[in-house]
Amino acid sequence: MSVDITGQIQRWSTLDVPENERRDYYAATLSDNLTPMEVVCDEPGPLNAGFISTHLGPITVFRMQGTKHRSLRKKRQLARSTARSINLVINLASEWRFIQRNRMLLRTGDAVLADSLLPFELDHDAYDIVNLQISEPWLRQWIPSPTLLVGRVIPRDVGWGRALSTFVSALSPEVVRGSALPGQVFIDQVGGLLAQVAHELNGRIARPSLAQRALRIKAQSLIVQRCIEQRLSAVEVACALDVPEQAMHAALGACGATFAQILMDARVEQARQLLMSPLLRRITVAEIGHRCGFSDPAYFARAIRKRTGYLPSELRPFSSASTAEHDHAV
Repeated sequence: MSVDITGQIQRWSTLDVPENERRDYYAATLSDNLTPMEVVCDEPGPLNAGFISTHLGPITVFRMQGTKHRSLRKKRQLARSTARSINLVINLASEWRFIQRNRMLLRTGDAVLADSLLPFELDHDAYDIVNLQISEPWLRQWIPSPTLLVGRVIPRDVGWGRALSTFVSALSPEVVRGSALPGQVFIDQVGGLLAQVAHELNGRIARPSLAQRALRIKAQSLIVQRCIEQRLSAVEVACALDVPEQAMHAALGACGATFAQILMDARVEQARQLLMSPLLRRITVAEIGHRCGFSDPAYFARAIRKRTGYLPSELRPFSSASTAEHDHAV
């Protein structure tokens, strides 16, 4: 099943209203877009805050920035809620404090799951937050008991928490909309990483079985074969292997891999080989990127540089003013 990511990016800012109305406007907007909560500003001066968001199937991606304040969810706000959601929150700018079940001090890059059914208090200085609002029924497909993770710090530098923090920290509505990866890949990656974190934090990590290792080899081989398909998804690969999608993700995770990582690595390697082929010297960098599943030239250039240390034009064994100009442009 593919996920539609053609929805518009929503933008909001307190700069749109007078200073004396910003706190109430902020609280109302959070209530409409996330969940009802109270906003408390202990510092003098106007509240500056804003976010951008986009829907990605069962996940809404928020990138939120602003100045110091507290957000509280108490009985009155709980009574106004109509649906349950789980929010995965990472602050990229500062340490912050969060109370839900436990009192937590989170470092920059640490993650936490917040449950909209429970009261909470959030206190942070100036912030840059990635907030993934996750549908609870969808999350249960990956973690049968999501409450096992609620109220627990997911460290940015330990085990699967490191992979989760790295992946989620790079997300924004613009990244999701401009990526060469299908939207379903982002969703599968979040689900798979959260499942591994849940297993790890609850002491159920074990070595992969022989069957899981064999399935990982089959899945990786098929992904490499089909990596040039721009809309390739985990569902399609699992169907081709005649296994449940969750079983495939579990096998990849048990072997220390994810579908998105294997797919991106395969596309980059395919592109690297084509870029270095003298037979393709008349093919532009943009066209090679498109052939390898990258619809956006700028994203293609960033992906190649991140994994190889070189721009696409620098991998070519010949000089081409046109490709150099193209890479400089992106």
